[in-house]
Amino acid sequence: MMNCFLFDVDGTLVDTRELISESLVETIGDQTGQKLEKDSFLEDVHISPLALLKRYGIDSLDAYWSNYNRYIGLARLFDEGTPEVLDELRKREIRLGVVSSLRKAQVELLLNRVGLISHFQIVLGYHRHHKKPHPGQIQSALSSLGVPRTKAAYIGDQDVDLLAAKRAEVTAILVGWSRAKSFSCQPDHIIKSFAELLDLV
Repeated sequence: MMNCFLFDVDGTLVDTRELISESLVETIGDQTGQKLEKDSFLEDVHISPLALLKRYGIDSLDAYWSNYNRYIGLARLFDEGTPEVLDELRKREIRLGVVSSLRKAQVELLLNRVGLISHFQIVLGYHRHHKKPHPGQIQSALSSLGVPRTKAAYIGDQDVDLLAAKRAEVTAILVGWSRAKSFSCQPDHIIKSFAELLDLV
């Protein structure tokens, strides 16, 4: 049984598709003069923002992050029952954390926006030497929380999340709303809502 759940944020806890698309459109419009539809990148959010911007000759993320912060209000929870589930997990003394590839400032901004920041005992963001699927950040979180890997799970929406979990030797959980089209390894569990985590503790 699990006594620790670590979560990815972007695409797992928080739906950022509109936020990312709007930020990209605004950045491209400001820097190139091209007028794109607000939903132009809704299907491309699995691609890094820098890779998408480079298609338009933009080599910096500075303006993108500025727009991202400005449009943060577009971020939404995927599962509206998330706060109640996290509350119940904490009541059961389950340790909770976040491990994301986003910069920590953006992670905290998103979690504050959707009202989840207070539920987590540790929040880790981008680390240049431990970017997923490297297991380093998951291992660091477990070390800080004092949890053995056999009692922990990592929950994500992308192949790199599953790979990071497998390499960290924790249980790999995939959210059912993942938009990823292929995976190089299989999850240990697929959940349709976070309430299903209560059955694993």
